[in-house]
Amino acid sequence: MAISKQYPDISLGFEREEDVGENSTILGLRIGLELPVFDRNMQGILQADRHRDEVRQSYITTVHKILAELRRTLHAVVLSEQQKKLLDEILLPQSKQNIMIAEQALKAGDIDALKYLEVKRGQQEVLKEVMQVQSDLWQSWIALEQAVGYPLLKLSGEDHSDYPSLSLNKEIKDE
Repeated sequence: MAISKQYPDISLGFEREEDVGENSTILGLRIGLELPVFDRNMQGILQADRHRDEVRQSYITTVHKILAELRRTLHAVVLSEQQKKLLDEILLPQSKQNIMIAEQALKAGDIDALKYLEVKRGQQEVLKEVMQVQSDLWQSWIALEQAVGYPLLKLSGEDHSDYPSLSLNKEIKDE
């Protein structure tokens, strides 16, 4: 808008005049040109350019903040999933095996009840850690969904027909 004002406004008009008593009609063309011709709205153009630069810089800053938050939350999701995988595949089976061995040793009389309770406490600590990692994973997914502004997890029984499908969507079954 400001750039268009750098050009002077030109007005065109037509005139028609008839003399009473004479059979003549005079047609005329009127052209108007606003002055000053040399100003060309430079101040308005500079203000509009400055405003556009401020808006552009604000937009770029906001985009960078959003992208940084997306990277951070995605990294948190990946780390939580790796922790959960480690616990589910290595530590949890190991603690279950330790309980089985301790139960057999208790029945055979190789260990006393106190040693068995220590092994059981160790398994409870592992189960507690599994629950904490699961909670951290859910919180990471929630933070990622908030950063994206789109539900990424499909819980079983929910209708998601109003959302387009994304390749990141994961179907979550009740555990």
